[in-house]
Amino acid sequence: MEFTFGIITAGTNPEFVLAQIESIKRENIPEYEIVVVGGPPAATGVIHIPYDESQGAPAQMCVKKNIVTKVAQYQRIVYLHDYIVLDAGWYKGFLDYGDNWQACMTKIFNDDGSRYRDWTLDLTIAGTLECLLPYDVLDLSYYMYFSGAYWVAKRALMQEFPLDETLFDTAHGSLNEDTTWSRRVSQKHSFSMNVHSSVRLLKYKHPVLTPVQPATIQHFKTKPPRKPLYLLSGMYN
Repeated sequence: MEFTFGIITAGTNPEFVLAQIESIKRENIPEYEIVVVGGPPAATGVIHIPYDESQGAPAQMCVKKNIVTKVAQYQRIVYLHDYIVLDAGWYKGFLDYGDNWQACMTKIFNDDGSRYRDWTLDLTIAGTLECLLPYDVLDLSYYMYFSGAYWVAKRALMQEFPLDETLFDTAHGSLNEDTTWSRRVSQKHSFSMNVHSSVRLLKYKHPVLTPVQPATIQHFKTKPPRKPLYLLSGMYN
């Protein structure tokens, strides 16, 4: 099972990038590549793609992630912001989980063990911070989203659904880049959850989101599917 690891950076956390690279190397993956987009060259044996940060584009993160998709040698791509490392056993976890997925999430933790935004409902659809789904709830993809900080996807899916480079990479607004991407993908594909693998944040981020209660899960399981307004408007035909 081969992987392309795409690290997105502006060069402000070089020590984090080195830690990421080491965490990947420690997994002893037989065939993989590491692509770093942005910042200075990180290490030997790593593909570095320079990026002119002075361009000031509102969606630089989206542009960089789309660059990873374009240059990726392997069909499985791991997208990583520059503060996320693989936990030990990440690769074995994917071997155990198998390859029957298109867009895949794993567990995401802060260093204190708190759960970050991994398997979650779309905040703008849920209308509440009660968004962290149990890992065994696997049939609500239509109402979910993947955080732009980290996810794993097949190259063909990312070529079909590139990130929208006109949108901001921000936690504000109902149509930010990761929410919009997730809604587009969920119209056609189910999201997958690999509970055997995990990653960890190198800088603490407040979880914000809270666990979903059983009544809320039941509500979404029985809720008739509806297309988000931006899809009805024909924005992504």
